[in-house]
Amino acid sequence: MEHHKMSNEDINLGDALGAVFGQPTEVAPGITAYGLKPNTDENWLRAKAAIEDQSLVSVGGLVMALKAAPNLSLIPLDEHIPNILIERAAKVAADAHRDQKRWGGEPYTVHTTAVANALPRRFSVLGYTHDVMEDNSEEYPLARMQQLFPPWVVERLVILTKLPGENYDDYLMHIISSNDEAVWKTKIADLRHNLSDIKHGSLRDKYRLALRLLGETP
Repeated sequence: MEHHKMSNEDINLGDALGAVFGQPTEVAPGITAYGLKPNTDENWLRAKAAIEDQSLVSVGGLVMALKAAPNLSLIPLDEHIPNILIERAAKVAADAHRDQKRWGGEPYTVHTTAVANALPRRFSVLGYTHDVMEDNSEEYPLARMQQLFPPWVVERLVILTKLPGENYDDYLMHIISSNDEAVWKTKIADLRHNLSDIKHGSLRDKYRLALRLLGETP
C-alpha cells in the first residue's frame, strides 16, 4: 500500500477526523490509521459531515472514497426489524452451512450465531448471513438472497462477501471504503470471533492486522 504524503488540505481533514475519533496510530509498518473507528452513530455522522466536500480523502496512507462508496439503503431502527427476518436469517445460515465445520470441529453455525449475538439487533441479520454467499453460492446465489432479504441486507452482504480469487487486501479495502457502520461492525465481530478460537499462525496474524486496519485493538 502506497504511503501518501498529506497536503495541507489533508491535514485539516485529519484534524477534523481526529477530533471525532482520536489520535492517529500505526497499524502496520509504514501504515498510519488516522481516526478510522466510528465509535458511535453520532460520531459517524459528524465525521461524514466534516468531509462531505471531499471526493477522495487520504488519511495516513489509507484512501477512503466517500462519494464513490455505494449508495446503500437505510437500515431500519431496532424496533422496526421484524422477528421473522432475524429468524429467517438464522435458518438460512443453518441450511447454507449445514455441512461445514469450524476448525475445532463444531458446527459452523456456532460462528454465525456468535457474530449475530455480538451485534446490535438491527445488524444481527448480517451477522447470521455474512458468510452465506461466500461459502454456498451454489444454493444461495445473489438472486436467491435478493428474494429472501430486503435490499438493505443484500447490498451489505455483497460488500461482506469475498469473491473467488479475490485478494484479501483488496477485499478488506472494499469493506473499509464502504464507510458503512453495519458493514464495519459485522466484519469486526466476525474477526473477533475467529480470533477467539483460532490457533497461532499466519491466518491469525492476518485477522489481527485486519482488525487494526478497521481501527480496533486485537
